[in-house]
Amino acid sequence: VGALSLWTLIRDAGGAPKSILVINTDITEAKQAEIRIREQAEMLDLAYEGIIVGDFHTRRISFWNKGAERMYGWCAQEAEGRDIGELVFADASVLDKISGELLTAGESRGEHRHVSKSGKALIVSSSVTLVRDACGEPKSVLLINVDVTEKKVLDWNESGWGVSGG
Repeated sequence: VGALSLWTLIRDAGGAPKSILVINTDITEAKQAEIRIREQAEMLDLAYEGIIVGDFHTRRISFWNKGAERMYGWCAQEAEGRDIGELVFADASVLDKISGELLTAGESRGEHRHVSKSGKALIVSSSVTLVRDACGEPKSVLLINVDVTEKKVLDWNESGWGVSGG
C-alpha cells in the first residue's frame, strides 16, 4: 500500500553536501490495519442498536455509532469525549453497579433509564462488555443498547396498568 520515506542531507565538515541518507519504512501493514478499522467502524454504523465504546476509568465516550445518534439525538462529535453517565443515564450512580459487575463477571446486562438529548425518557436494554488490555487490566467498555421504551409502555398498557382515556 505504501512506504514512508525520510530523506536527510549529510554534509561534510566544511558544510558542503556529501551524501543523502534515505530511510524507507514499509507502512503497508499499518495502512491495511487503518483501512480495516475504518471499515469495521462503518459496519457498526449500519447497526440499528446504539453502540458506544468508552474508557473504563474515565467513562469518556470514544465511539458513538449512528444507532446511538438515532436513539439519543446526540451526533458522534457531540458525544465523543463526554462522560457517558452525564450524557445519557437518568441516574449516573447506576454506572457504579455496572462497573462492579464488569469487574466481577466481565459483562453486565439489564434495563436502565436513560435520557435523550431532547429530554425524552428512555428505557434501554443494555449489554455491556469489559475490554481488557494485554496485561489483563480493564481498558474500555463496549455498550450495545436497544431502546425498549415503546415495548415497555405497550406491555404495561396490555397488563391493565395503563391509563385509559375517557
